[in-house]
Amino acid sequence: MYYRHKPHTNEMGLMDTRWETIVPFIVMALMEACTIALTILAKTALTGGMSPFVFIVYTNALGSLLLLPYSFYFHRDERYLKSMIYVFYLLLSQFEIL
Repeated sequence: MYYRHKPHTNEMGLMDTRWETIVPFIVMALMEACTIALTILAKTALTGGMSPFVFIVYTNALGSLLLLPYSFYFHRDERYLKSMIYVFYLLLSQFEIL
């Protein structure tokens, strides 16, 4: 069997599993589970009488709220005070606080 990396073995000669090879499969399975869950949720909501446009707005809003903290975390070195003030103003204006 061809290995891209030399497999690690412990004292008993058993191969240790490498996270680099396992994590992509776990992430793929989680993404498929999320896709199936969203499909079931969409079918249930649309059958219950929700407008397709409202459902799209809700799913996009939920996705934005889930991804927003990750964007701030991963791009924290690139942020400037001016951009933070702009984003804060934009969020407040969306909720009609300003």
